[in-house]
Amino acid sequence: LDVTVELSFGLHRVLHLIVNWTNRSGKLLADTAVGIVFELPEREKENITIPHMIYNNNPSSDPRRIVPKLGAEEGFICEEHRLPIPCVNVEWTEKEESSYISLFSEPSLAYTEEGDGNYGSLGVLRDDGHTAITAMSGVLMFNGGKDIYYVGKSKTEPYSGGYLDFPAEYSLSKHYMLDWGRLPQTGWGFREAVRKGWQLFEPQGASPLTLDEIIRLKTNALDDRWRSSEGAAGYIKFNDSNDFGKVNRHPLHFLYGWTGQCLKLAWCDAKLGFVQGD
Repeated sequence: LDVTVELSFGLHRVLHLIVNWTNRSGKLLADTAVGIVFELPEREKENITIPHMIYNNNPSSDPRRIVPKLGAEEGFICEEHRLPIPCVNVEWTEKEESSYISLFSEPSLAYTEEGDGNYGSLGVLRDDGHTAITAMSGVLMFNGGKDIYYVGKSKTEPYSGGYLDFPAEYSLSKHYMLDWGRLPQTGWGFREAVRKGWQLFEPQGASPLTLDEIIRLKTNALDDRWRSSEGAAGYIKFNDSNDFGKVNRHPLHFLYGWTGQCLKLAWCDAKLGFVQGD
């Protein structure tokens, strides 16, 4: 494969990389994997964020469950399209100074012989104490095991669809972005991934509903979870319509330990009451 890399500092003060892989061999190259790897120096106190998948190695997870993890000699690479921000972020602290680096990928559809499409992948590799951030053409790795993807809820399955066939003269092009800098406070590396990701991708929702429609529907959902009986009142965890067709399968119980949601629902109810004079 011929490889070209075009580098430029551009929009939002990041380093843009346009990478092209072209098959000049004159024949089909089957089951091919391409990508870029940025090897980082060995550092202490690394925090790694892969949005929605890994945050500081998921320390609160049950060790008996199958969850994304990065061992000392392992790697984790997942589909870029499953990430709310297609990014890998690494933060480290040396001599009481915290820094970060983020690798972003512009999601795009790549070629497959079957015609069903294949997206890129993003992740982290660990080897002999060193960390490398990587962007690949679709190959996956789960906790050191190659060609495995995380289904969710502690379940994995094998996946071989990450390999591409390169016909003669076919060219694959990918757009990556690198952002790095120092942090005003330790632990804020992931914030830079969110901040810069918002600027780079400018996400726009489809906005199928008006604000009034959204408030009306959410108010209905809020009211549907309110119960008051026998001197107790609060929001139940499951409403009747969300109980797989079996009404009152769960005994009456209220959200309590899940404090964030309890306070959010109560605040919304109170706000509606004040606004509507009810």
